Amino acid sequence: MPIAMDLPTTEDFNTGGGNFLTTPGKLHALIQHAEENAMRGEKMVKGFMLELQVVLPAELAGQTHKLYLGNPDPSHKDGGAFSLKKQVAALIATNVVTPSDLGKKGVDIDPAKAHDMQVCIELELGKPSEKDGKRYLDMAYANIYHVDDPRAKSYPKDADTLAMIPAEYRCDEAFFAPLMQKPTAKPAQRVDDKDFEGL
Repeated sequence: MPIAMDLPTTEDFNTGGGNFLTTPGKLHALIQHAEENAMRGEKMVKGFMLELQVVLPAELAGQTHKLYLGNPDPSHKDGGAFSLKKQVAALIATNVVTPSDLGKKGVDIDPAKAHDMQVCIELELGKPSEKDGKRYLDMAYANIYHVDDPRAKSYPKDADTLAMIPAEYRCDEAFFAPLMQKPTAKPAQRVDDKDFEGL
């Protein structure tokens, strides 16, 4: 007996029918899933994963992207500082920690609390993969921001979607003040003529 079937379009069929984001750029996105030590293919990534669903730009709305944020690795050239910066930027953007938590020791973090939060994020194409030579989307630098962060003013934002955020997760500019401070330069050492004696 024949069965009735709705066949995919050529475009959907050729892309595997998935709805995965492949376009880089600045996005307003919803965190539809957050998971600690998530699997990436057959490998577990120690750290956490945020699954984003695009709100804006409109032409990308509904597309998804999994952002993996690995734990700092002391063997890295910078001792893992950049990995930590990316993780903390994501945790602040998703209301898991606050800027006033910076500098605290032994803070308990639950990445699952990022679920249903909204962020502004910039994605770019990374370096070609050693496995297949393809370039995949990854976060540009540590560019993930709370929707109210002054640094995200140039990002697209959908007013109706923002209106769904509970009031306790909306923040004024003063909330972000600790993030806006520029690093202080080390004072220049005074050079004395005596330092050059005997040269």
